[in-house]
Amino acid sequence: MPDGTPAPTVMTELELVRFLRLDEEGRDPSKARNSIQHYREKRLLRGCRIGRNVRYTLAEVLRFLEAKVAEDNDRRARA
Repeated sequence: MPDGTPAPTVMTELELVRFLRLDEEGRDPSKARNSIQHYREKRLLRGCRIGRNVRYTLAEVLRFLEAKVAEDNDRRARA
C-alpha cells in the first residue's frame, strides 16, 4: 500500500482506491470508487461479490494493471 503496509490479498473497494492511489491529489474517494465501478462494468477489472460487498484479489488487480500498462504502451507506440 502507499503507506508501506503490505497489500491484502483480498481488497475492499476503498482499499483498492488506496492501492491504486486514486485518492491522491485531494480527489473525492466516492469519485475514485466510480472509476473502479467503471472498470468493473467494462469488464476490465473483475470483482467477486462476497455478501453485499465486492472484493478484489491482489492477483486480479495486478493483472488489471499489467493490461493497462500494455494498453498505454500500445497507444504510445501508435502515436
